Amino acid sequence: MPSVAVIATQPLTRDQPWVAFAPGELKVFVGGSRRPPVPQANF
Repeated sequence: MPSVAVIATQPLTRDQPWVAFAPGELKVFVGGSRRPPVPQANF
């Protein structure tokens, strides 16, 4: 099954609620379920 990544900076729909992430925040969903956060790398 192919993988798809969607990154949006504005709402994609008008009929569903939009919840903005905090600056620098990333959330990962696999199969509709949220994955645990990954520790941030310090470069």
